[in-house]
Amino acid sequence: MTASPLHHIADVIANRLIRDAALADQHRVELILVSELDRFHVVSEPDRQRVVELVVEAIGASASAPCEFVDMTQVSY
Repeated sequence: MTASPLHHIADVIANRLIRDAALADQHRVELILVSELDRFHVVSEPDRQRVVELVVEAIGASASAPCEFVDMTQVSY
């Protein structure tokens, strides 16, 4: 089974958020989300929302993610 392009984008964003240790800083999360969504040309609102959902899933599945992080439902992108 091949992952969708949105899954790939979400994985890239999740890895960057974890690598940059940005998960506890809502402003940094928003900056990274917006820059990566724009870089990958994710324009439609449903696609942007789906990527955010996939990022949350990817971070939740990562053993290296810190326990405390921004409430992604409050992030504006």
